[in-house]
Amino acid sequence: DGRPYSVNLKCESFIQGDLFQCFIDIPPTIMDPLNEQDKLTGGRFDQVILLFNHFIVTSGGRVRSTQRVLDNRVKIQSIGFTLMDGINGNFQFDLARIRAVNYDETGVIGDVD
Repeated sequence: DGRPYSVNLKCESFIQGDLFQCFIDIPPTIMDPLNEQDKLTGGRFDQVILLFNHFIVTSGGRVRSTQRVLDNRVKIQSIGFTLMDGINGNFQFDLARIRAVNYDETGVIGDVD
């Protein structure tokens, strides 16, 4: 929908209130009126890949002065999305799939499905 969001990961931690956040801009929806699939879905989905090293530690809405590494040993308790532009009104954010994968400079490691 062309608006900025934050992706929030609440991880198991000994520090209460810490949240790992990454900020993304979702491009406006592309819809081809001649494409039958677009007519059914309302447009095409974009693929967004967020690497763990793109996340920062925040607490109470403020960036922590000491950052911790988010790695594959953490236990993610919940995932949230926050619309960040502060504009009141209707919006639409459709999420088709979310998954955690190993990723390197060549892309997804293992089965892409």
